[in-house]
Amino acid sequence: MQPSGIPTRDIGAATSPPGNIGLGSGRLPLFWFTTPDPTYNPLTVNYDTAIPLVAASSPAVDNSTDIDAFIDRGGKLIFYHGLSDSGPPWPYTYDYFGAVEKDHGGGLAGVSQFMKMYLIPNMGHCGGNASTDRFDMMTPMVNWIENDVAPGSIIATGTNFNSMLGTLTGLPTTRSRPLCAYPKTLRYMGPIGRDISVESNYLCQ
Repeated sequence: MQPSGIPTRDIGAATSPPGNIGLGSGRLPLFWFTTPDPTYNPLTVNYDTAIPLVAASSPAVDNSTDIDAFIDRGGKLIFYHGLSDSGPPWPYTYDYFGAVEKDHGGGLAGVSQFMKMYLIPNMGHCGGNASTDRFDMMTPMVNWIENDVAPGSIIATGTNFNSMLGTLTGLPTTRSRPLCAYPKTLRYMGPIGRDISVESNYLCQ
């Protein structure tokens, strides 16, 4: 079963091409082919012939950690990834973060000057599942760039948590949690009996 955050893939009819499945890949020949080709059909892709047409700078083929120019002009990166993403798996983001850390020296303290990563428990592809998948990454990013205040924990909420406690129906309930900047992880601050649905009862450690 796919997490509820996975976007739909329209299959279409037997005599017509699929719908939504082509939207993302349809950008490839328009923006990342060395010579753009708007007539190219990404649904009939041939990797042996198509990939050589893609510009080396395309994110489809380039996971370069050579981002010195970006860093030198004050660029900041915030990654977030759901740990139950059944699309691109979260270890890809984790591995890239580690590769940048390795290539730019200074260890985690060094890369934390320009890069943060948030791994979100049980969240599917960009959202969904019983997870705290509602959050604002833009405000911390603006504050980091404009005021040099690096983001720490970010408060998130979710409405897909089912609980019989305090309800008669087991309808979805809302919970809040801090999202922790890697390598910190979430810890419940006990003692037993504190409300597990309230972010103030958790700490990033």
